Amino acid sequence: MKDWNLGKVEDGGSLFRQFQSATPESAVQWIADYKPLTTPYIDDFTAFRACMDDVKNATTIEKRRSAIEKMRSAREQLKLGGVIATKLEQMIKQMEKDLAGDQEEMQKRTAEAEAAEQPKFVPVRGKVGQLLLVFKYPEAKVQVLGFKPETDKFKAYRQALLDEIDGLTKFKAQLVKDMAAGGYTGQVIRRNNQPIPPGKLVASDAQLELSTPYGALPIPWTEVLPDSIIAMAKYYIKPELPADAAADRKWGLGLYALSAGRKDVAKEFLTAAAQAKEQYKDVLEKITAMEGL
Repeated sequence: MKDWNLGKVEDGGSLFRQFQSATPESAVQWIADYKPLTTPYIDDFTAFRACMDDVKNATTIEKRRSAIEKMRSAREQLKLGGVIATKLEQMIKQMEKDLAGDQEEMQKRTAEAEAAEQPKFVPVRGKVGQLLLVFKYPEAKVQVLGFKPETDKFKAYRQALLDEIDGLTKFKAQLVKDMAAGGYTGQVIRRNNQPIPPGKLVASDAQLELSTPYGALPIPWTEVLPDSIIAMAKYYIKPELPADAAADRKWGLGLYALSAGRKDVAKEFLTAAAQAKEQYKDVLEKITAMEGL
């Protein structure tokens, strides 16, 4: 009891345990009647000891956080409080102070590392954007894979670009498939703002083809106004489509609109897709951070 009250809980707790397990000689058998009085002390000591290994090994930010949580949990389990409660509170405050210092230093190092990687990312992002505008998705992927970031921020941006390219590849393939099924007869405008003559359009990976009395008129994808491609993709998001299929088409359309600089359309369709399909939510967060949607 003396050690315990002086704050020497390690000594006091060990002695309480020895006392509780001891078998007094017959001459002092009466002292065993006091064993139940030690139970709450031993219980508090046990709760305290349960988190001490974590405290000793708290050498990283995550381990410090874990140790703080375990000390808080131990404090809640205390039956007597008092000395051990005070000791735990002091340890928690000190570790929180250490943790704050660690986090501040980590944030500083992270900011410095991100600042160093930003100039490496900007030209890659610019080149990728140019390639996406002209549907050169494999070439864009090569550019992204050549970028080897070290920070979590730019690793996420790299993955977001790869996800964009994958989604755009699927978008174009789906649009080609949809047009092959029945053709597209809506108005289509070239990038020079000249309308393509009315007629049925089908598509391949390389080009659109307009059916005319004189044969098929090829029209490269790169000559079509992005707003016309957006209109085509919207046309095929039919009300009768299954929810998953509609979400996939909206996602692809949103990515295409983003690559074409139509952020308003991109935000609308990407958000709708993410609301309808869980798998797009995390990707949308990364794209939003990178593109400033």
